[in-house]
Amino acid sequence: AKSSELQQWKLKSSHQHASRNQFYFPTNHRQLSITGYQMLFAMLWQRFISECTDNRTGYAVLLLSLLSGISINSVITDWQCNRSQRQYFVYDRTRKTSSMAITIDVTTNTRSHLLAHRQSYGSVFKRALPEALQIMLEDKVTVSLDDIKLAINKVKNQLNLPALSAQHIDSGLFV
Repeated sequence: AKSSELQQWKLKSSHQHASRNQFYFPTNHRQLSITGYQMLFAMLWQRFISECTDNRTGYAVLLLSLLSGISINSVITDWQCNRSQRQYFVYDRTRKTSSMAITIDVTTNTRSHLLAHRQSYGSVFKRALPEALQIMLEDKVTVSLDDIKLAINKVKNQLNLPALSAQHIDSGLFV
């Protein structure tokens, strides 16, 4: 008797949640809305372009995280490697540009009877980065978490988002 009552309660509460959330408003307080992320990106980009060279690394890390879909810690780790050892932000020597290497997990096609145009051979795609970020990625840089916290605090005050944190930016990668 108890389990059926529990199932009825779960069904009722999930229906109430679905009817309340029919417009797909975010219910997670660690996620901003789409327009919130757009405003955040615009503000980060504006501050990145206008800041002096000392404070730009914090903004660059946050922008690279939002652009690439990679967590802040992974961006920092990758940026602190030499250009030849980077996994996410690769340098093309022939074009002399840096780009994002996006790896899509595509299962390799082992069936030889499929047509050639349906077989997938590559799973790494490169996406160009803005030139201002490419210039920042030319050198191996030590990024401190204090720079990132400072950048988040400045943007938080300017956008009037008192709860903005690194978790918001990391969770924004899944929106």
